[in-house]
Amino acid sequence: MKKHYLFIGIPIILMIAVCFYFFILPFMVHQNIVEESHSYQPQSILSFDRKYVLQTHRIEDNTGIYATFSVELNDTQEEIFSCSDRYRTMDLKSISWGDTTLDIIVVSGDVGSISYQFVYDTWEKQ
Repeated sequence: MKKHYLFIGIPIILMIAVCFYFFILPFMVHQNIVEESHSYQPQSILSFDRKYVLQTHRIEDNTGIYATFSVELNDTQEEIFSCSDRYRTMDLKSISWGDTTLDIIVVSGDVGSISYQFVYDTWEKQ
């Protein structure tokens, strides 16, 4: 009699585990990503030479939530560059300065890494 219950119980447990893994878990991960993208907060990041401030901006419209950036002079807060590109916060990993350069690196899950190189006192998308 015990073998009969075991024979029925194991397939049911396996079906529940498969349903959880393929249906419920991906939904939970997606919900977490969506919630995180809705909570995107702009930030200010000082360049390594302390001359510029990278300002990220949050843009929300009826198509979603996006991030972009601008660059200001640190001492006067004068905006000297404004990026016209927008990046979906759902896919955005970071917007930051290069390690020891004035290049700006955008890392996104849908478009990859994009560099804005500092050339002649402005930034050019590469």
